[in-house]
Amino acid sequence: GYAVRFNSLTPEQQRDVIARTFTESL
Repeated sequence: GYAVRFNSLTPEQQRDVIARTFTESL
């Protein structure tokens, strides 16, 4: 479910999600 929604995002939105997830994981 999450992966499908993620792939529907624009590259810019994907980078934002990745950056936020990476920051929260530290």
